[in-house]
Amino acid sequence: MSITLNDQQQAAIEAMLDFVKQGREDIFCLIGPAGTGKSFTIQHLVKRLPKHIKVCFTAPTNKAVRVLKTLSEHQGLGVKCVTIHSLLGLKIETRGGREILTSSGKSSMENFNLVVIDEISMINEELLRYLHSAIDLDGVQLIMMGDEAQLPPIGEQKSLTFAFKNSHYLTKVMRQRSENPILGLCSDIRQAIENGAMTLPPLQSLTNEAGNIGIHIMPGQHFTRWMPSAFSNEKFDHDFDKYRVVAWRNKTVDFYNRKIQKLRYANLTHPFAVGEPIVFSNPLHTISTDIHFRLQSKLEKGWDTLLVGTESEGKIQHIQQLESYLFSPTPKHLSNGFHFSPIT
Repeated sequence: MSITLNDQQQAAIEAMLDFVKQGREDIFCLIGPAGTGKSFTIQHLVKRLPKHIKVCFTAPTNKAVRVLKTLSEHQGLGVKCVTIHSLLGLKIETRGGREILTSSGKSSMENFNLVVIDEISMINEELLRYLHSAIDLDGVQLIMMGDEAQLPPIGEQKSLTFAFKNSHYLTKVMRQRSENPILGLCSDIRQAIENGAMTLPPLQSLTNEAGNIGIHIMPGQHFTRWMPSAFSNEKFDHDFDKYRVVAWRNKTVDFYNRKIQKLRYANLTHPFAVGEPIVFSNPLHTISTDIHFRLQSKLEKGWDTLLVGTESEGKIQHIQQLESYLFSPTPKHLSNGFHFSPIT
């Protein structure tokens, strides 16, 4: 069954086609909550663009880029998908204890006529300046899409990407509650916040018709008993996104991480285990193939060296205990430590 565009999506496509055709402005924003069809609208836009328009999909994180790549491949769009940092030739350096962006001079923006950026709520002021410089230099047009209710960049009240006047809003949530009750709950919470409500709507257990997506309300002790069956089975071994625990406090997150690690690696004598997934608080970006950094552990030996790919998530392939106590905040190519493979 084919899905047709609604009136808002159709109007957005016509506005973006005119934006590209006229070429008078550099930036167009497509804004809307989850489920309003931003990606669906963009895929229809790309199919209607003139053949000579070279398009690139990009986003701040590797995970978001993988979603765009899946969309491009599934729809046969043939669009290149890379992170913003890779597209602009940026790398992260530490100076005076602060992380800053520096340019390697290897931007590939000039290879495209139109760059579509997803998850723009994550773009901070510094990265936005680099984007402005790139479009001024290379004459590229940007279509930026995102959700104003998503978390802003660290240290900023709101991403400046939502301040552009040339914006189009999608407000109609097209995914039905019966298909994904979680999305329905998120919409209720969002509406309550926007209306200034002091309490959230009442919660109730609800699943979709297939019974594989939904909300289950349960006492804490029931949740604790459920965890072993979820995180110790083959489904989780093959897909770390199969189950996730989300908590309000870091202390609670640490508690569940330790509990899940103990469930999966009962005889663990080291802080990490081969095959264990690792999630980093900041995305890792590098111009070369690999990036190395040091992680302080509780081992008597001192410092462990982590060999990490360009992903913000990875799986430990090999562990080697180090005798070195040296530490450098600057990434260096080392042969020892933990070897990671990216999670795809």
